[in-house]
Amino acid sequence: MDYDKMYEDVKKSGKERHMAPRQLKLKEGDVIVGKFIGRDLLKSKDSKMPDFYVYTFERTSETVRFPVSGAFDNSLGAQLKVDGIYALEYRGKLDIGKGKQMKEIDVIIISEPGDDSVEDEEEHEEEEE
Repeated sequence: MDYDKMYEDVKKSGKERHMAPRQLKLKEGDVIVGKFIGRDLLKSKDSKMPDFYVYTFERTSETVRFPVSGAFDNSLGAQLKVDGIYALEYRGKLDIGKGKQMKEIDVIIISEPGDDSVEDEEEHEEEEE
């Protein structure tokens, strides 16, 4: 078997499946739309570095992870509900004083668990077909 050829074929088809979420480095203007899977606290081993969270989202084509600060998690992130569908718009870094910055992320609720609006639309689309 030619495993290299098999790999090339699956990459070309665009149907590859990844076992681990792709790590994102957010850039100003990036928008992440998808289902919130959860967040993990990563404790820093360096006492000079703060702890931070890694958020996991299931998008249409892939699952992604990206880091956010404890400040973001405390202000907005802790309000995200697992299985909720959100759009996160990264606006860049915000100066919070004393030479410190934090990511400015606008969170838009598309649907949250128990919200029937998205489910109703999907059922309606199926009925039309």
